[in-house]
Amino acid sequence: MKLKKRAAALVMALTLCMAAGATVNAATVSTSEFGTMTYSLSRSGATVTAVTKTTKAAPKLITKLEVQVNSTGKTIVNTSATKTNATNNTIIKATNYTSTKLAAFSTHEARGTSSVARYMAEVF
Repeated sequence: MKLKKRAAALVMALTLCMAAGATVNAATVSTSEFGTMTYSLSRSGATVTAVTKTTKAAPKLITKLEVQVNSTGKTIVNTSATKTNATNNTIIKATNYTSTKLAAFSTHEARGTSSVARYMAEVF
């Protein structure tokens, strides 16, 4: 009985997080050249978002996003964006899939004299 209550509480908490559009996967890394780089991968309804931010402007800030239907591996989004002398690079893609489980993969990179790259993967 306790297991059922815990499972129900977990399902409710996850449902509330998804309904609120909470970021599912986010992290930070400190660098001397770019300051703190924050990167995230999230889903809200039919929209998947990949964000790369730095506290100091990066000569090149690159964000890449690939989204697949989790059950088939069919790619539905494959895109990238590069900004120069930027502190924020966001990719927001509507997928037309609101109740289908999706797999999302992102790359977050800041380039200058040095470079830092981070990768994320999430099943939503």
